[in-house]
Amino acid sequence: MWTTKDIADLRAVACMGAHECARVLGRSVGSVRWAAYSHRISLRQKGCLRGLILGQPRGISLRGGLREDLVRNRRDELIQERARLDAEADLCPCCGKRPVRVASSGFCLTCHRNHLADLHSELLSDDEALRRLWAARQARKAAIDALDAPAPRQ
Repeated sequence: MWTTKDIADLRAVACMGAHECARVLGRSVGSVRWAAYSHRISLRQKGCLRGLILGQPRGISLRGGLREDLVRNRRDELIQERARLDAEADLCPCCGKRPVRVASSGFCLTCHRNHLADLHSELLSDDEALRRLWAARQARKAAIDALDAPAPRQ
């Protein structure tokens, strides 16, 4: 269990990285990572340049100079590079307008979300049909039980 003091200590040493934080705090690396994740604490070490750049397409690594352009606020080159990558990318099979952005479904983000919404709507209608079925079964059982009940004595 992490106390507020433990979280404050984690915030103080978070810039050392997960392994060093675990050693200092006397906890496992997984525990430190989970606490940092759940309390929105970054465990990145200072000067660390690993990870995706904002707007970088998944599965595509950008050249090193492009990262430097972003750091120096040269966004025109970033926009041109993104347009070039989009032109080379496969188009969404659903709409045929936008490049594929979600690898798990093979759709663009808009079509992926629309597809998920349709699936959830279908599940909702299945749930409603199941509720109606159980209500009809309960009503039938109540009617049968009422017929089988002995007549009241007078």
